[in-house]
Amino acid sequence: MRENWSKDATFVHFRAGALGGLGDNRHNADNNTFTIYKKGILALDTGGAHLLDMKRLKFNPSAITDYSSRTLAHNGILIKHEKEEPVAIGGGSLLRHWPAQWSEKRGVNITERNVAKIIAYETSPEFDHVCGDATNNYDPNDVDLFTREMVYARPNLIFLYDRVDTARDLCHSTFLLHTADKPVIDGSETPDQRIHPEGHYLWDGNVVTVTDEEMGGRMFLKMLLPETREIRLLGGEYHEFETPDGKNHGPTAETYKIPLDSGAIRQSRLLGEGLRGWRIEVEEKNGDRSQRFLNVFQTCDEGVSRMVPCELVSRDDMEGAKVQIDGRTVEVLFNSKMPSGGEISIRQDGRDIIQRALADKIEDHYERWKSHPGYEKWMNDPFLQSVVLGDNPKQSQSSISLLQTATNTATKAENTGTIHDGQNIVRDILFKEDFEDKNFTSRGWYDNTNLSLTVSEHVPGSKSSVVFHFKKNDKTPQSGGAIRKKFTETDEVYVSYFVKYSSNWEGSNKTYHPHELYLLTNIDDDWIGPSRTHLTAYIEQNEGEPLLAIQDALNINQSKIGVDLTHVTENRAVAGCNGEGSCYKVGSGHNNVKHWKAGSIYFKDKPGKNYKSDWHFIEAYFKLNTISGGEGVADGQIKYWYDGNLIIDHNDVIMRTAMHPDMKFNKILIGPYIGDGSPVDQTFWIDNLTVAASSTGDTAPRNKISSELQTNMTEDESLQEQLDNLYQIPGVEWLHQGVDLTKDTKGPFTVKIRVEGLEEEKHSTVFPRIRYYVGTGKSHGYYDMKYEGENVWSFDIPDPNWHKYRANSIHYHVKLFDEAGEVVSESRWEIELIDSFIQSY
Repeated sequence: MRENWSKDATFVHFRAGALGGLGDNRHNADNNTFTIYKKGILALDTGGAHLLDMKRLKFNPSAITDYSSRTLAHNGILIKHEKEEPVAIGGGSLLRHWPAQWSEKRGVNITERNVAKIIAYETSPEFDHVCGDATNNYDPNDVDLFTREMVYARPNLIFLYDRVDTARDLCHSTFLLHTADKPVIDGSETPDQRIHPEGHYLWDGNVVTVTDEEMGGRMFLKMLLPETREIRLLGGEYHEFETPDGKNHGPTAETYKIPLDSGAIRQSRLLGEGLRGWRIEVEEKNGDRSQRFLNVFQTCDEGVSRMVPCELVSRDDMEGAKVQIDGRTVEVLFNSKMPSGGEISIRQDGRDIIQRALADKIEDHYERWKSHPGYEKWMNDPFLQSVVLGDNPKQSQSSISLLQTATNTATKAENTGTIHDGQNIVRDILFKEDFEDKNFTSRGWYDNTNLSLTVSEHVPGSKSSVVFHFKKNDKTPQSGGAIRKKFTETDEVYVSYFVKYSSNWEGSNKTYHPHELYLLTNIDDDWIGPSRTHLTAYIEQNEGEPLLAIQDALNINQSKIGVDLTHVTENRAVAGCNGEGSCYKVGSGHNNVKHWKAGSIYFKDKPGKNYKSDWHFIEAYFKLNTISGGEGVADGQIKYWYDGNLIIDHNDVIMRTAMHPDMKFNKILIGPYIGDGSPVDQTFWIDNLTVAASSTGDTAPRNKISSELQTNMTEDESLQEQLDNLYQIPGVEWLHQGVDLTKDTKGPFTVKIRVEGLEEEKHSTVFPRIRYYVGTGKSHGYYDMKYEGENVWSFDIPDPNWHKYRANSIHYHVKLFDEAGEVVSESRWEIELIDSFIQSY
């Protein structure tokens, strides 16, 4: 990760992979470590001692095994039990037997388990992001989880977040940072003679300054988490390769013959291999098993005297930092309860540049660089093509061309078709989804692909439909969150599908929600949350009344709330807050929405015409407005057909301004959501979805839907069994937990699950284990659950003194293990508001 290719630029190296553990040929514990360069190496790696000329430099024989191979020698996280001995001691005798010991502890071969990996990665002109999981490189008796997540915000900010969950008490984590020159802190420095009479110090402060006076680079470090910590500094002459026992494994004054002021020494120190190096150790002291480190680095020239403003921020289950620099506000939040993930926002002079979720998978492509001025040259440069496309640029390019040709041919084959009553309409069909099987990933769907299908409800000619079942108080259906699919970018999009609601369907019983289908654009990334984007279009109904809606919260000028900017600037929102539309406060900011409603109830409670529990054919059409003369023109179109009747029709809509002239639709989400929780146990079904880029505004046929759609269907049991058991994996279903804890609000809170798809006599072959946390406290688990019979297991969450946690929630989650210890299924995270089951003392 780099600022640019100049010699004075910022460069960040992050390491996680197969060759970073003690079981490979390198024998070097440097996974999830990093180095930082700015005009020279400021955060350096000192584990290269084994590359030196040992005879000439007179290193101690133990330099490799007792120092350079250990985590201690790298910018990593040291995780160690109070009574644990280091892996390499006594000249490395323990090191030679470590692979066998590891295999015994982990229960599998070291070559399979002693491997760290990158679990998330993305690159863009604004920032790079990476997350490494090195859990398997640590003693399983000590460590349940260790992931390190880094965001490099160009040109000079690095956000670093470490998640450590220890497996037992008395395990302590220590953040390590190595520098060539002595760093200074903004607080006090006192000698620490507990281990050595010199070269050791205790620090009290928050901001560290590292300067390379010879090369002219500087790095600031702001330590934000943990808040309870001990900061130690050790180093200087003959302490640079020192282990915690006070022994220095590098050259001594007696053996090192090269003059200290020679150029050779300077070069060695830059490589982390010479005298007078320093090590910062930040050890958490909160005693929790859930340990989090948050550090922010700023690189700059030596002439910069202080770090820019940087503060700790937190929201829900996320924590991170906000930095003010050069007119920008950069805020990065990390999910503290999950192994990876978070959010990033960058604002420049009050305008949103970036606001999106961090990738939770590897995005090994350069799509976000397309708008960069250097992208075209990059892709046409033969040398760089070999980097991007493979070793043989011509061959790689040919493969891409063939793939594009095949794709285009397949697309054109679907561009025309007979629609409804024989009326031939030319329509650019982007894709169809008939919900006939669960192989959604193979058809390009992503996010939550664990949808539930049923053969008991479907339209004629179809075999099954997708079912969304809400239990009472559910915010999302039992099948989970949203499923997403990308399609070819287009200014206009047509969506059609069949829908049916259960006879007791109530929706939300509010003037808002449930959300059903969403359309997103190319301005936002593939994983953005739909409620805060540069444009989200909604297709849904509220209390039986069909509606279309838009939101563009990320376009809101938050400094001009309630001011109509329509004829003032194009840097504004179009769905409210800066003009026409609804505007409401969310946290410290605002959100917006603009609706277009049918004006009548079309999904009715009583059987007969427009009965909600019959199948109905829904069509929706959005066409973005044009941009002319640097301004958005009010000529966008939105339309909604109910069983072939046009009931919403507007041709004067603005959905984009000149701030985003290249905005196009490119994603659809199916994400039923009731923000306040479902008022009853209720269900709805969708079948035969079509998404098209229509070439005309007059898109939908006007014929009525056949009465065949209202025919009650019978269940095909054999097909249903195939759908339910496609992967032969048992499911985990939460049972209703009730609303009262106990009469006096004391005692445990009991939760129960049922394992579906499992024969009763095989209950002893699976092992449900629960993990939970209360409020924003540390997580607990995973703990075995108690078998109650009939495939039901329970667990008592201990009483933490419930009344202290009012307005907080309990979060709990179950993993289902088989007899080999592998996870075969898991539940969604369940949330219980503590106020909902606590009575007053």
